[in-house]
Amino acid sequence: KGSKPASKSIPSSHLRHRIKMRSNLLSKSFSTGGMRFLISLLLLLAKTGTVQGLKFGLINGGSSFFGPVVEGWLQRCEELGVECFYTLPGEDDNFENCTEYRYHYAYKWLAEGVNGIAMKPCWTDEFMYDFVTEFQAQGVPIVTFDSDAANSTRQAYIGTNQEFMGR
Repeated sequence: KGSKPASKSIPSSHLRHRIKMRSNLLSKSFSTGGMRFLISLLLLLAKTGTVQGLKFGLINGGSSFFGPVVEGWLQRCEELGVECFYTLPGEDDNFENCTEYRYHYAYKWLAEGVNGIAMKPCWTDEFMYDFVTEFQAQGVPIVTFDSDAANSTRQAYIGTNQEFMGR
C-alpha cells in the first residue's frame, strides 16, 4: 500500500498552466477526442444534473506525448464550464515515487471538492486497487487512461489493448 505524503503547500501555478509542447496532428486529435470522452464520462459519473460547481483532476503521464492530453483536457473543461486541475510528473520533484505523487495530488484535490479523477496509473496493482477503492468509497470515481488498473474497481479504462496491438 502506498504511503500518504505529508501535507505540502503547492502553488496553484503547478496545477494550472498552458502546455507549450506540441505533438503531431494525429496524436493531438486522438488525445483531444479521448479527453472529451473522458470528461463527458466523468460528468455522468458525478451523478448530478448540472455541471455548475463540478471539479475534476487529471494525473497525467510524464512524457511529452501526453502534452496534447492536457491541452484537450483544458479545452473541454473550459467548454463545459467545469473547474479542472491537472499535474504532470516532473513539475514537482519532491516526491520519491509514483504512489506518493498520486496520493499527494488526489488528496489535495479531494480537500478542494473534486468530483472525479482521471489518471495514468502507477505500475503496481496493489497500489491501484487500494487507491481506487479508497477514493471511490469517498464518492470520487476514478477513470484510468493509457494503462489499465484492471484488478481495481475503477469506473472505466480509456486506451488501447497493448497485447492486441502487439499481434
